[in-house]
Amino acid sequence: MKRLLSTLFLFTFMVSCDNQPQEEFKLESSSERLISNEEIEKIGSLHNKFLTEAFSIYDFSNLDRKQELYSSFSTIESNIDFNNGTKSSIESYNKSIECDLNCIKSFMNDDEAFQFIERVNELELDGQIQNLEDLNIIIEEIKIAAQINISNGKNLDVILLYLEVFKNSADFWFPEEFGGSGDGYKIVTKIKGNNSKSALEYTKEISKGGKVLAADATGAAGALIGGALFANADAVIAPPVFFGRVAFASAWSSGVAALM
Repeated sequence: MKRLLSTLFLFTFMVSCDNQPQEEFKLESSSERLISNEEIEKIGSLHNKFLTEAFSIYDFSNLDRKQELYSSFSTIESNIDFNNGTKSSIESYNKSIECDLNCIKSFMNDDEAFQFIERVNELELDGQIQNLEDLNIIIEEIKIAAQINISNGKNLDVILLYLEVFKNSADFWFPEEFGGSGDGYKIVTKIKGNNSKSALEYTKEISKGGKVLAADATGAAGALIGGALFANADAVIAPPVFFGRVAFASAWSSGVAALM
């Protein structure tokens, strides 16, 4: 019951009360930004909350990791209506918004804009980056540069969302020794047991080439691009529900990348 209540609590800002109609807005100009920095931050925060909730009900004795992860996310999904009354599976939803880095590059159609995505994916533990604080400083520098140089609103939305989810993912998966919450590392260690790598090896692996962190960020950006928000710029959308789905897709991508 506590888990159910905590799950429902995570979505209070996403679902309106019965006596308060869901706020809607109409998307108009394709050159203007369609989501705010505050909404992007909510998606990043929800990404970590979804992961925390999913692994709180994860059965670590199940050797079929992906199936167990699927079961955990399905439980979360069953407690929230992402489709205004119509349920859809994680798998069918993710297929509908599937979008990899090539998809993001194609959508942007701007090499300069895509370079910001490539730049963050190159970040890894080395002489310049030794912990989460160092990583966040560089991500903030990339963010500022993007806001100065990218005039296309949709491209900027994708870049800023990518950076925010990347940053939140690092906080979740980085061990405490490297400034992270330690939650993700504890999960992986518990699942992989004696096959677990040291904190240093693990952190280098998940950050190098953006293996896990980029999977999270790509999942979020792909959901944003493939979803109704960008698929139909004239659509009327209930923003909190859509942004919740974006966070959900990125959290699922995160779990799969970390455990497989």
